[in-house]
Amino acid sequence: MTLQIITTSGAKAVADGVLISQSDLAPYGLKPSDITDDSIGMFRLLRAVFKALGGADYSGVLGISRGSLGQTSPAFSVINVSCSFTFSFVVEATSKMGSLIPIPTTGINAGLGGLDLASIFPSISKVNANSNVSSAGLLIPTIDLQPMGCIPHASLNLASGHDNRQWFEAFLFYLASVIPVRDKQTASALVLKNTGSSAGENLPANAIAQVNPTTGLDSTKNYFSFNRNLSFTFQSVIAPDDTVDVRVVTT
Repeated sequence: MTLQIITTSGAKAVADGVLISQSDLAPYGLKPSDITDDSIGMFRLLRAVFKALGGADYSGVLGISRGSLGQTSPAFSVINVSCSFTFSFVVEATSKMGSLIPIPTTGINAGLGGLDLASIFPSISKVNANSNVSSAGLLIPTIDLQPMGCIPHASLNLASGHDNRQWFEAFLFYLASVIPVRDKQTASALVLKNTGSSAGENLPANAIAQVNPTTGLDSTKNYFSFNRNLSFTFQSVIAPDDTVDVRVVTT
């Protein structure tokens, strides 16, 4: 299964998945005419998705942070835009099971720290295989994200106020695994990606406090905490009429 480009409303979904609609990507420069069923259309969608994700506020999200957005111009009329994310994970010492840091369930911090995808993509929706989708956009099949740790499709709740960190983390690691970097044989708008630098780190302050903990970790267990970084650099080109489009070429 692969990402599905939905060029028009009413098209059938190829699989159970999540739809990011064109209307949610319009503020980031994606026009309806930009959505074409080819590699250029895909990179236009991905560039808009990363602009949206890069501009979101992660200050209250537990275990996810965004690096500073970077922009360079390696050649005349060419623009490179970079975006990076860092995810914090914990591994329980006895079971050796790892996960994102769970959000707290008790005290004054209960329920805080989740990532609400609806706050980034207001029209984001869960769709079922063979159903008619309501909008043009990008469909991300859930089955592709499950090897990256995504929860089952039936358990996914995209309604406002729900924590979607697990889907978000799986989505970005999935993209890191499948988006090709430009080389002599492969035309791509992605010129650089870092898919796995990691380092140990300390747990958040008061992570396992008896009163008002800042995480949902079990205070009777021991944990090892580490982070992992992902970064992406996309390239665009400014046309003579001053419009900006993805630059999908080989090296």
